[in-house]
Amino acid sequence: MQAIFYQPILMCLAKGEDALKFVVSIIVPIYRAEKYLNKCVQSVVDQSYRNLEIILVDDGSPDHCPAMCDAWAAKDDRVQVIHKENGGFSSARNVGLDAATGDYIQFVDSDDWIMPDMTAALVSCAVNENADVVRCGYCENVDGDMQEICTNSQTYCPEYNKLVIDIMNDGLMSGAVWNKLYKRGVLDGIRFRPGYSEDILFNYCVIQKKPKMVYMTGTYYVYRVNLASVTNSVFRPTAFSIIEVKKQIMDGQSDEQVKPYCLKGYLNSAMIVMNNMLSSGRCLEYYPGLRAEILKYKWTVWRSPLYGARDKAKMLLLALSAKLYRKAAPKK
Repeated sequence: MQAIFYQPILMCLAKGEDALKFVVSIIVPIYRAEKYLNKCVQSVVDQSYRNLEIILVDDGSPDHCPAMCDAWAAKDDRVQVIHKENGGFSSARNVGLDAATGDYIQFVDSDDWIMPDMTAALVSCAVNENADVVRCGYCENVDGDMQEICTNSQTYCPEYNKLVIDIMNDGLMSGAVWNKLYKRGVLDGIRFRPGYSEDILFNYCVIQKKPKMVYMTGTYYVYRVNLASVTNSVFRPTAFSIIEVKKQIMDGQSDEQVKPYCLKGYLNSAMIVMNNMLSSGRCLEYYPGLRAEILKYKWTVWRSPLYGARDKAKMLLLALSAKLYRKAAPKK
């Protein structure tokens, strides 16, 4: 797939002064990724935007990743490697953030890769729009098949309310950190929390500073999906983290115009987690509590125009009979 290029980049790079003077720190957290690491790092060092500080954070990986990282540092003096004890994705990213000295911050996951002009496009947009955060589109690589998932039809700057609504309802496009460029100053005092669904809470904390965020056109990030791993994955209690994070965001919202959309995003995630739990047949001890939590909002769902007939019907089935809903839940 060819990236859909953000046009102002051509003019900005042709002049060669404004955008290129900024240093971009690209942070790559690494753990058990030896199969994909070289492709990932190659895509970073091959960026058309050359003024980079590339930070590879080896999170105590037990495979060949530490040696592979050191080999990259030996080949390219823009690459620095940090070896640390295993502490998880959030810990690795935080170590990278603490070490970063660039004007802008960008994240890339070690099993993914980026288009050659991604950083140039993001920086160009940030400079031209005087933006604190820039978001681009991404595509999924599903066992070698490229599928464009989401991009923006036009470049625009959404208001605060829309940013909150999007992060609750827009999936990876708004929740992930890897399709964004952050001005370093906007991340002061913000770090990733330990655990799962850390991207969403991180971005929500950024939004609370009410930065100027720009949604730009173009698809520049490739998110790798291993279909076999998804199909064979086992449901675990960590799946509940997305519900916890979204409830935290929802409970912290005071804007009456935004709260209904936050609730919808929260309930949507809760229903997805519950259905996955039921279809896997695992962690069923959590089903009664999760069902009761969802049903607290049944009257809101039935009365609100934000919910379609399908959502209302699912809520009705869940309210009528726990056993009936379990039987109707999709099976693996």
